[in-house]
Amino acid sequence: MELEFDEALGDYRRPPSSSFGRQLFDFSFGQYVTPSLIRTFYKIYVILSTIGLALYMFVILWEYSGGESLLALVLGPLIWVIYLFLARISAEFTLVVFDIKQLLTEQLEHARGGAGGKAEG
Repeated sequence: MELEFDEALGDYRRPPSSSFGRQLFDFSFGQYVTPSLIRTFYKIYVILSTIGLALYMFVILWEYSGGESLLALVLGPLIWVIYLFLARISAEFTLVVFDIKQLLTEQLEHARGGAGGKAEG
């Protein structure tokens, strides 16, 4: 399968060959659904964690005063950034694993095609 260069992503991607519904119910696992969903899940995570941080900050400022609220105002956003960072690393790692699998598959197909249909080894 040929790779297409996606200028928006600045990377090579496999062109979509079927709809999401077909991919979801493809029991042969010919195409993976995870790469198309991971960006959406990350966006949802960012939105929900930001709302959670805002609610946390509101409750802390409402319930506590003095040093406790000051500590929460400093630690809350710091912990939020750390969790966003870890979620981003997890998402990128997942995408890299799928990219590696795709590139290795294409190299194997190229090696088989270049050797008269048989891989040497």
